[in-house]
Amino acid sequence: MRRLFSFLPASINWRKLFIALIISGFGDKLTMFALMAKVALLNGKMEEQALIMICQAIPGFIVSPIAGYFADRFPKRNILIISEFSSALTILVIAFVPSYQLLVLTTIIHSIFSSIFGPVEASFEPEIIRESDLQRANSIRAGAYQGIDIIGPAISGAILGTIGFYYCFIIDSFTYLISGLLICSIVSKKSLYFSNFNEQVVKEKNADELSIGEILYTNFKSFSSEIKQGLVVIFKDYYLKITLLVQIMIILLMGLQGPLLIDYVHTFLHRKTESYSVLMISLGLGSLFGSFIIGSLKALNPKKMLNTLLIILFFDAICLYLFSISSNFFLSCLFMFFMGIISAAVLIFIRTILQTCTEKESRGKAFGTFYGIYSPFYVFSLCIPILLGEIFSSKLILQFTSFLEAVIAVLLIVFFYIYSRKKINNEAKYETKYETK
Repeated sequence: MRRLFSFLPASINWRKLFIALIISGFGDKLTMFALMAKVALLNGKMEEQALIMICQAIPGFIVSPIAGYFADRFPKRNILIISEFSSALTILVIAFVPSYQLLVLTTIIHSIFSSIFGPVEASFEPEIIRESDLQRANSIRAGAYQGIDIIGPAISGAILGTIGFYYCFIIDSFTYLISGLLICSIVSKKSLYFSNFNEQVVKEKNADELSIGEILYTNFKSFSSEIKQGLVVIFKDYYLKITLLVQIMIILLMGLQGPLLIDYVHTFLHRKTESYSVLMISLGLGSLFGSFIIGSLKALNPKKMLNTLLIILFFDAICLYLFSISSNFFLSCLFMFFMGIISAAVLIFIRTILQTCTEKESRGKAFGTFYGIYSPFYVFSLCIPILLGEIFSSKLILQFTSFLEAVIAVLLIVFFYIYSRKKINNEAKYETKYETK
């Protein structure tokens, strides 16, 4: 037990946040299953199930950038507390809504609070932990979530079958409440960041010294321009720019692969639907193992992290191609395990690069932009296989996806190498010129 705690970052505040995330994350699994059961009870059509999923994804596109904006203006801890308590209330309401229309409305409201929590929590984490511990912290976080993904469905299914979906919603509501109370106990500097919209200067001031009118006026005047600055923050930094491209590629490729795997299992592996679950467990175990490996490594700087990220994407393409041509189920599970390791490394590196390459005053905007971009690309990626699946086989689409991922990874590796060499040469010229003077 002592070894386990020694592996965790020393920050007590981070540990409180981590426990809060695990508790509410388990509750989310309960709600995911309970929500589908409630939709089936109210209507039962597949179209309604799909609409609920879309309602959960779309608000992030609009809300996440706004949440990132407020994360740079108001105490992040307070925003997280409000988000968790509000989620507890909306989940409780979802349990008792009598109609499908009200269920859609309350699901959208809950998704709004979830979209607020994501970017604010990601930008808050570097404030309560040392930068050198971020890679390990993100690895532990990813591993814990993978554990929930593996164990959660089984436990959620058992609870759902035993006590019914009403109590699943109530339990989830309590998990949000406990999570909010844990975040309340985090000791954080109470400050308010605001921009002088006439000058591009970020100042720090105690929130109590400003009247409500001054806060609203100041933030309203700079709101629209600050939302646009989320993209400016990303595109002015080379590492963030490449990371954004990698993130978009992953969203599209993963969304493309997901719906095709069940058909691939039936058509080419000649297995029943239960085998798909085994493949997903293999992927989850790989992610769990990958999280442990990355967490055990020495912390990398952003340059090495990005370089490693691009290389492992190329190996992911190879694993995907080998998976698509394999007719042996054991080998298919093995390839999924390796892809799980790679996916864990990719997610950990992307989050850590974002946290280390952005300034504290603009971190919220950067994460808000990243989270905002995720939703539309994810919804779009889910539509592609439906269209292509009518024309091409799932095996051919998976092979094309692996080829596309390999080409993009190689191009980014070459581009990154050329940029790095050019930067080194420019720095050498500058040093030579300075020494001559």
